Amino acid sequence: MSVCAKCGLDNTPDSKFCRRCGDPLAVDQDPVQPLPPPSEFGRKMEDIDKRIGDDFREAGEQLGRDMDRRGKELRFWWDRKLGIFAPVIGALFGVILFISAIFVVGMIGAVSDHPAFWNDLADFMEQYYWLFFALIFCGAFQGYFHFKYHSPFKWINPIVSGVGFVAWSWILAQVLHIAAINSDHPRLDDLSDFIEDMLLVIFFLVVIVGYMIVFFGLVSPANWDKERRA
Repeated sequence: MSVCAKCGLDNTPDSKFCRRCGDPLAVDQDPVQPLPPPSEFGRKMEDIDKRIGDDFREAGEQLGRDMDRRGKELRFWWDRKLGIFAPVIGALFGVILFISAIFVVGMIGAVSDHPAFWNDLADFMEQYYWLFFALIFCGAFQGYFHFKYHSPFKWINPIVSGVGFVAWSWILAQVLHIAAINSDHPRLDDLSDFIEDMLLVIFFLVVIVGYMIVFFGLVSPANWDKERRA
Protein backbone atom coordinates (compact mmCIF):
# COMPACT_ATOMS: atom_id res chain seq x y z
CA MET A 1 0.00 0.00 0.00
CA SER A 2 1.06 3.61 -0.70
CA VAL A 3 0.30 5.85 2.28
CA CYS A 4 -0.38 9.51 1.48
CA ALA A 5 1.99 11.73 3.38
CA LYS A 6 -0.62 14.54 3.49
CA CYS A 7 -3.84 12.87 4.65
CA GLY A 8 -2.66 9.39 5.68
CA LEU A 9 -4.98 7.43 3.34
CA ASP A 10 -3.84 4.00 2.26
CA ASN A 11 -3.82 3.83 -1.53
CA THR A 12 -3.23 0.93 -3.87
CA PRO A 13 0.40 0.18 -4.71
CA ASP A 14 0.01 1.31 -8.33
CA SER A 15 -1.53 4.69 -7.38
CA LYS A 16 0.38 7.81 -8.32
CA PHE A 17 -2.02 10.30 -6.69
CA CYS A 18 -4.00 10.07 -3.43
CA ARG A 19 -7.64 9.04 -3.94
CA ARG A 20 -8.76 11.45 -1.21
CA CYS A 21 -6.70 14.65 -1.50
CA GLY A 22 -5.07 14.17 -4.93
CA ASP A 23 -1.59 14.79 -3.57
CA PRO A 24 1.13 12.99 -5.57
CA LEU A 25 2.40 9.87 -3.90
CA ALA A 26 6.05 9.00 -3.48
CA VAL A 27 7.08 6.35 -5.98
CA ASP A 28 9.34 3.68 -4.61
CA GLN A 29 12.37 3.22 -6.80
CA ASP A 30 14.53 0.20 -6.93
CA PRO A 31 17.80 0.82 -5.16
CA VAL A 32 20.78 1.22 -7.45
CA GLN A 33 22.65 -1.99 -7.55
CA PRO A 34 26.42 -1.53 -7.19
CA LEU A 35 28.55 -2.67 -10.06
CA PRO A 36 30.03 -6.07 -9.51
CA PRO A 37 33.73 -6.07 -8.80
CA PRO A 38 35.88 -6.67 -11.87
CA SER A 39 36.67 -10.25 -12.53
CA GLU A 40 40.18 -11.62 -12.48
CA PHE A 41 40.18 -11.74 -16.26
CA GLY A 42 39.10 -8.08 -16.46
CA ARG A 43 41.86 -7.02 -14.09
CA LYS A 44 44.43 -8.90 -16.15
CA MET A 45 43.19 -7.25 -19.37
CA GLU A 46 43.45 -3.81 -17.75
CA ASP A 47 46.99 -4.54 -16.63
CA ILE A 48 47.96 -5.76 -20.10
CA ASP A 49 46.42 -2.68 -21.73
CA LYS A 50 48.30 -0.39 -19.34
CA ARG A 51 51.60 -2.18 -19.96
CA ILE A 52 51.12 -1.99 -23.74
CA GLY A 53 50.35 1.74 -23.51
CA ASP A 54 53.41 2.36 -21.35
CA ASP A 55 55.60 0.34 -23.72
CA PHE A 56 54.39 2.27 -26.78
CA ARG A 57 54.90 5.60 -25.04
CA GLU A 58 58.40 4.66 -23.93
CA ALA A 59 59.23 3.37 -27.41
CA GLY A 60 58.04 6.67 -28.97
CA GLU A 61 60.13 8.71 -26.55
CA GLN A 62 63.16 6.52 -27.19
CA LEU A 63 62.68 6.85 -30.96
CA GLY A 64 62.57 10.64 -30.63
CA ARG A 65 65.77 10.63 -28.58
CA ASP A 66 67.49 8.35 -31.09
CA MET A 67 66.44 10.51 -34.04
CA ASP A 68 67.72 13.63 -32.30
CA ARG A 69 71.01 11.94 -31.42
CA ARG A 70 71.51 10.61 -34.96
CA GLY A 71 70.71 14.04 -36.40
CA LYS A 72 73.35 15.63 -34.18
CA GLU A 73 75.87 12.92 -35.08
CA LEU A 74 75.21 13.52 -38.78
CA ARG A 75 75.66 17.26 -38.31
CA PHE A 76 78.89 16.72 -36.38
CA TRP A 77 80.18 14.39 -39.10
CA TRP A 78 79.20 16.84 -41.86
CA ASP A 79 80.88 19.81 -40.15
CA ARG A 80 83.92 17.82 -39.05
CA LYS A 81 84.61 16.39 -42.51
CA LEU A 82 83.88 19.51 -44.57
CA GLY A 83 84.51 22.34 -42.11
CA ILE A 84 83.69 25.75 -43.59
CA PHE A 85 82.75 24.12 -46.90
CA ALA A 86 79.71 22.53 -45.26
CA PRO A 87 77.57 25.72 -45.34
CA VAL A 88 78.95 26.58 -48.79
CA ILE A 89 77.73 23.27 -50.21
CA GLY A 90 74.38 23.67 -48.44
CA ALA A 91 73.99 27.19 -49.84
CA LEU A 92 74.85 25.99 -53.37
CA PHE A 93 72.04 23.44 -53.12
CA GLY A 94 69.74 26.30 -52.10
CA VAL A 95 70.87 28.37 -55.09
CA ILE A 96 70.16 25.45 -57.43
CA LEU A 97 66.68 25.10 -55.95
CA PHE A 98 66.08 28.84 -56.37
CA ILE A 99 67.13 28.78 -60.04
CA SER A 100 64.87 25.77 -60.55
CA ALA A 101 62.04 27.71 -58.91
CA ILE A 102 62.45 30.52 -61.46
CA PHE A 103 62.06 28.02 -64.33
CA VAL A 104 59.04 26.42 -62.62
CA VAL A 105 57.36 29.81 -62.15
CA GLY A 106 57.98 30.63 -65.81
CA MET A 107 56.50 27.29 -66.90
CA ILE A 108 53.42 27.87 -64.76
CA GLY A 109 53.00 31.30 -66.36
CA ALA A 110 53.17 29.74 -69.84
CA VAL A 111 50.22 27.43 -69.18
CA SER A 112 48.24 29.52 -66.66
CA ASP A 113 45.00 31.32 -67.46
CA HIS A 114 46.44 34.38 -65.69
CA PRO A 115 50.08 34.46 -66.84
CA ALA A 116 50.71 38.11 -65.91
CA PHE A 117 51.19 37.37 -62.19
CA TRP A 118 53.53 34.44 -62.78
CA ASN A 119 55.56 36.31 -65.39
CA ASP A 120 55.91 39.35 -63.12
CA LEU A 121 56.90 37.07 -60.23
CA ALA A 122 59.56 35.38 -62.37
CA ASP A 123 60.86 38.79 -63.46
CA PHE A 124 61.04 39.89 -59.81
CA MET A 125 62.98 36.76 -58.85
CA GLU A 126 65.40 37.28 -61.73
CA GLN A 127 65.83 40.98 -60.93
CA TYR A 128 66.58 40.40 -57.25
CA TYR A 129 68.42 37.10 -57.56
CA TRP A 130 71.36 38.59 -55.67
CA LEU A 131 69.13 39.23 -52.65
CA PHE A 132 67.85 35.65 -52.67
CA PHE A 133 71.40 34.32 -53.01
CA ALA A 134 72.54 36.50 -50.09
CA LEU A 135 69.69 35.24 -47.90
CA ILE A 136 70.44 31.63 -48.82
CA PHE A 137 74.14 31.96 -47.98
CA CYS A 138 73.37 33.97 -44.84
CA GLY A 139 70.98 31.28 -43.61
CA ALA A 140 73.49 28.50 -44.30
CA PHE A 141 76.36 30.26 -42.51
CA GLN A 142 74.09 31.39 -39.68
CA GLY A 143 73.18 27.78 -38.93
CA TYR A 144 76.83 26.73 -39.20
CA PHE A 145 78.16 29.41 -36.83
CA HIS A 146 75.28 28.93 -34.41
CA PHE A 147 76.02 25.21 -34.24
CA LYS A 148 79.82 25.39 -34.18
CA TYR A 149 80.35 28.59 -32.15
CA HIS A 150 77.15 28.70 -30.16
CA SER A 151 78.32 30.67 -27.09
CA PRO A 152 79.94 33.68 -28.83
CA PHE A 153 77.60 33.68 -31.85
CA LYS A 154 74.43 33.81 -29.77
CA TRP A 155 75.08 37.52 -29.11
CA ILE A 156 75.16 38.31 -32.85
CA ASN A 157 72.46 35.86 -33.90
CA PRO A 158 69.46 38.11 -32.99
CA ILE A 159 70.79 40.92 -35.21
CA VAL A 160 71.46 38.56 -38.10
CA SER A 161 68.00 37.05 -37.65
CA GLY A 162 66.46 40.54 -37.62
CA VAL A 163 68.15 41.48 -40.91
CA GLY A 164 67.07 38.23 -42.54
CA PHE A 165 63.50 38.57 -41.26
CA VAL A 166 63.28 42.13 -42.62
CA ALA A 167 64.58 41.01 -46.02
CA TRP A 168 62.03 38.19 -46.29
CA SER A 169 59.27 40.56 -45.12
CA TRP A 170 60.21 43.00 -47.89
CA ILE A 171 60.10 40.17 -50.43
CA LEU A 172 56.65 39.22 -49.17
CA ALA A 173 55.53 42.83 -49.56
CA GLN A 174 56.72 42.86 -53.19
CA VAL A 175 54.92 39.59 -53.96
CA LEU A 176 51.72 41.03 -52.48
CA HIS A 177 52.20 44.15 -54.61
CA ILE A 178 52.56 42.03 -57.75
CA ALA A 179 49.45 40.08 -56.78
CA ALA A 180 47.51 43.33 -56.25
CA ILE A 181 48.50 44.66 -59.67
CA ASN A 182 47.34 41.48 -61.41
CA SER A 183 44.11 40.97 -59.46
CA ASP A 184 40.99 42.75 -58.29
CA HIS A 185 42.08 42.85 -54.64
CA PRO A 186 43.39 46.36 -53.85
CA ARG A 187 43.67 45.46 -50.17
CA LEU A 188 46.70 43.37 -51.05
CA ASP A 189 48.47 46.57 -52.05
CA ASP A 190 47.47 48.15 -48.73
CA LEU A 191 48.90 45.14 -46.90
CA SER A 192 52.09 45.43 -48.96
CA ASP A 193 52.46 49.11 -48.03
CA PHE A 194 51.79 48.28 -44.36
CA ILE A 195 54.55 45.65 -44.30
CA GLU A 196 57.01 48.04 -45.93
CA ASP A 197 56.16 50.76 -43.38
CA MET A 198 56.68 48.30 -40.53
CA LEU A 199 60.07 46.92 -41.61
CA LEU A 200 62.02 48.89 -38.99
CA VAL A 201 59.56 47.86 -36.29
CA ILE A 202 59.83 44.23 -37.41
CA PHE A 203 63.62 44.41 -37.16
CA PHE A 204 63.58 45.75 -33.60
CA LEU A 205 60.91 43.26 -32.52
CA VAL A 206 62.92 40.31 -33.83
CA VAL A 207 66.11 41.62 -32.18
CA ILE A 208 64.36 42.23 -28.84
CA VAL A 209 62.75 38.79 -28.85
CA GLY A 210 66.08 37.22 -29.81
CA TYR A 211 67.95 38.85 -26.93
CA MET A 212 65.14 37.97 -24.54
CA ILE A 213 65.58 34.32 -25.53
CA VAL A 214 69.34 34.64 -24.95
CA PHE A 215 68.77 36.27 -21.56
CA PHE A 216 66.25 33.72 -20.35
CA GLY A 217 68.57 30.97 -21.58
CA LEU A 218 71.36 32.40 -19.42
CA VAL A 219 69.22 32.54 -16.28
CA SER A 220 67.62 29.14 -16.87
CA PRO A 221 68.42 26.62 -14.08
CA ALA A 222 69.00 24.01 -16.78
CA ASN A 223 72.05 25.99 -17.97
CA TRP A 224 73.31 26.26 -14.41
CA ASP A 225 73.24 22.49 -14.17
CA LYS A 226 75.17 22.21 -17.44
CA GLU A 227 77.83 24.62 -16.18
CA ARG A 228 78.17 22.68 -12.91
CA ARG A 229 78.51 19.40 -14.80
CA ALA A 230 81.11 20.98 -17.08
